[in-house]
Amino acid sequence: MQPLQPVSGSDLQRFLSAPEELLQQSVGLQLAVASFHQTPRSLLEILVNSPDEQVAEAASLHVNLAGEITDGWQQAVDEILQQRQLGQNDRLAVELLKIGTVPPCFLSEWVPSEPLIQGLRNPQMPLRYRLQLLQRLSQEATLEPRLEVAESPETPSAVLEQLAGDLELPVRLAVKFNPSCPPPLIELVEGQYAVASDWNTDSEQLAMLGQSRWAWVRLAVAQNPSATAETLMQLAGDAVYKIQLAVAKNPFTPTEALNLLANYADKETQNEISIALAKHPNTSEQVLLKLYPKHKHTIITQRKNLPLSIIEQLVRDRSDKNFYYYVNLVINQSNISGEILELVKDSDIQVRECALKNINFSEFEEHQQMLIAEEYKQMILGCYRLLLGKEKAKEVANAHQLMAQRPDSSCALAQVLEKGDQKAKLIAARNNKTPIQVLQQLAKDADEIVRSVVAENSNLPLSSLLELTQDSSLKVRSALARKRSHKQTPVQVLERLANDESAQVRAQVAANLDTPVELLKMLANDQKSEVWRALTRNPNTPVDVLEFLGVEKGIVSIWNPNTPGNALAKAVEQALKMDYSSRYKALDDLLRPATGSQMPASVLVQLASRETSWILSLVAGHPNTPISALEPLINDDYGPVLWAIARRADTPPQLLERLLLTLTDPKSQDYEQISLAICDRREIPPNLLEPLMQSNLQQVYQRVAAQPNLPQAIVERLMAVSNDLVLITLAGNQSLTAKFLNRLAENPNPKVCSAIVNHPNMTPELWIQLANHTEVSVHQVIAANLSTPVNILEMLARDLDKNVRVKIATNINSPISVLEQLARDEEAFVRTATASNSHLPATVLTQLANDEKVEVRRAVAQNPNTPAPIRETLRDLVVQPTTRQTSPTLRGLNRLYNPSTDDLVSILAEYASSENAFVRLVTLLHPLTPHEVLTQAAQSASWLERYAVADNTGTPSVLRQQLAQDSNRIVRAAARVNTNS
Repeated sequence: MQPLQPVSGSDLQRFLSAPEELLQQSVGLQLAVASFHQTPRSLLEILVNSPDEQVAEAASLHVNLAGEITDGWQQAVDEILQQRQLGQNDRLAVELLKIGTVPPCFLSEWVPSEPLIQGLRNPQMPLRYRLQLLQRLSQEATLEPRLEVAESPETPSAVLEQLAGDLELPVRLAVKFNPSCPPPLIELVEGQYAVASDWNTDSEQLAMLGQSRWAWVRLAVAQNPSATAETLMQLAGDAVYKIQLAVAKNPFTPTEALNLLANYADKETQNEISIALAKHPNTSEQVLLKLYPKHKHTIITQRKNLPLSIIEQLVRDRSDKNFYYYVNLVINQSNISGEILELVKDSDIQVRECALKNINFSEFEEHQQMLIAEEYKQMILGCYRLLLGKEKAKEVANAHQLMAQRPDSSCALAQVLEKGDQKAKLIAARNNKTPIQVLQQLAKDADEIVRSVVAENSNLPLSSLLELTQDSSLKVRSALARKRSHKQTPVQVLERLANDESAQVRAQVAANLDTPVELLKMLANDQKSEVWRALTRNPNTPVDVLEFLGVEKGIVSIWNPNTPGNALAKAVEQALKMDYSSRYKALDDLLRPATGSQMPASVLVQLASRETSWILSLVAGHPNTPISALEPLINDDYGPVLWAIARRADTPPQLLERLLLTLTDPKSQDYEQISLAICDRREIPPNLLEPLMQSNLQQVYQRVAAQPNLPQAIVERLMAVSNDLVLITLAGNQSLTAKFLNRLAENPNPKVCSAIVNHPNMTPELWIQLANHTEVSVHQVIAANLSTPVNILEMLARDLDKNVRVKIATNINSPISVLEQLARDEEAFVRTATASNSHLPATVLTQLANDEKVEVRRAVAQNPNTPAPIRETLRDLVVQPTTRQTSPTLRGLNRLYNPSTDDLVSILAEYASSENAFVRLVTLLHPLTPHEVLTQAAQSASWLERYAVADNTGTPSVLRQQLAQDSNRIVRAAARVNTNS
């Protein structure tokens, strides 16, 4: 972004007497003056005529020329942006919708609804933009966009009013259950529909409702057989296809209206109307003739009393494969012509038999007389009612199926209240997206499980929570008293439940971390021990209450770090008076090594003098037990006592050594447990290494082998161990001398020898010894090592194993002579590895560029040291990247944002430096754009970029106050509105 050229009031003085000279200055200076807040009107009147559009616009929007703007500034910005070319295109705008702050005016009519819906769901999309998108999506012809709008609680009332009478049932249901929809609106629309669909409604009302702004109401009129010919004629010209189709299916639609609909029959999309016209009894002969070529089968099979012109066409078209079938259908028509009667004399015997069999004038006339007009009308109405009922049932079934796939929608949740089973209600009760009114209904559900679950929903209003405090179900009140994970339990609820009749509920209140101290103190006077126990576990319970409960009631919690020592001492004292079984359980709980325990050391010392071994093991493992109290315990013959001493991190090395020395059998369980406990320390004390070597445990040997500065005697002992894992660990010990390394190099296990290679004390002789090892795997490790001496690399370059030579070829420390040798290797695999070495000289690369193997030449093409002319000759060999190349329409973005993996703030920082002005504008509107970027943009030469900073909800207040004094009237207005909000 280009900053404004700095100017001051003194810089303007020389132009005040000759303003015209300002137009002779550079564009940068003109723009700076046009954007300077002190520029007088006289100079601005000159600058509005600048040949530079940016200068002229900046001057025309200057507050000293155009004045302040308080209302309509947002509309003014939208109008300017709609006409402005900033380098935007639809694909770029859709891509930027991922970050969310794209002004909708940049999204052309060709942008499909899917990315608009995704943009609408982006939490970073400003509310003003979301409202514009909602308005746009409400006009879409397809269902999903309108349904998305109907479900949104942000949709304005005017848009909901428009969608309340939508032709699609899912949309109407979504509007009906939208928490922002006023109930009177639904009553009005459904009331109109009820009247419009009533077959007893008088014609005047139907005529009026036929002009309703809601298509759903007009559809009901179009389907109503009581609608007059004039009303149906008017609806036949309706712009909505479904209404036209309904008119075509209405059995009492007059011929004139059907003739009007026939004008649409030529369109491919109007096929349903054509079929309805082909079936309709009132369709004119002219229209039937027009439809006959495409709908011959429907006209013949679905109609009675066909016009003579249709029958005559049928008779003349004998090539039709269904000719005899059609003749059977039409032979009894009342409109018998001379040509039809001639069929009894036809040369085709099948035609003659059909005619003689079916012609029966007397029976036909008798049937006609039986079907009097009124009965015929009732039959038609009955069939029509069944048809409409079938269509409505299908519509309802489809709508419910669709809404069931949208479990978070208000409509689906409302259906749960009406028809849902327990499982569906529980899902809604847990869902944080469930509308408040649905949660309130669930709080009154007959099922106590549903009520108990909804009681823990953080969105349930306080009024409902207070009602639930009086619920008859203990399960519900207990759920209400529990600490909610995502929201604080209201004090008013806790106050009520603290006086609940159930001790279980009061105990839940006592354990709740949201319970105020005053209530905790009150509950200390409760008469139930379960309430006292809950209080002792709550870290917010005052110390004096904990002390009272411990000393007076004998109830403590060792897991509460605030439990005072005298309360714990009292609990121990009481435990020692219990019978054996109870005493064991009580002390086992009290002496657990809880973090922050205030168990007095004096109590532990006293317990250490007892003879009961299991008590001694608990005392030994407690972190508050003094070291002095541990010393007498090392002679105890109960293993867990000794283990506990060894596992303590603060046990001194001398005591640990004495502990090991007291044990005579290194193979005993006690020796093993103590050894393992010592080895779990970060560092093993040196004085314990020798005793630990008495153990026969591999884990112990490995830990010893890894210790720094090992004494030679210990190393000797470890060298004698036959376990390979121990020796491999020892080989990696940095304190090992060359003497021991030489001995390890003689080990038959190649893994042990390979472990030596990285050792800093490797000698030249040892390198040679390992390079002559019989195992190829050792050679490979040496060949890949960056510390391998040159003479060893030269030696292994002649190795018989090609994998060893490949390791040498890729080693960046391999000398040029070795690489030149490997470039001539008989194995293409080796030459390819050589060609990939980033230290390969140009001479060798040039040689390999002519290699007979394509993989070698490809490696040369990919080597960064390959001379440009050679790389150009090999460019076709380089595998093209599989990632999609950036489209020309996306060139304003240095990379595409992936919400799943990319850091949005970092992306915004990159986009802010884009050469594309549109990308910069969208970035500067984003609330997460770094403040340093916004600070820089506040000085931009582009007033649109300064406006974006002013309109950004994430802009610091200091910066917004600065922009409130900007020269541009729109920038000032945006900054002031956002500062006040």
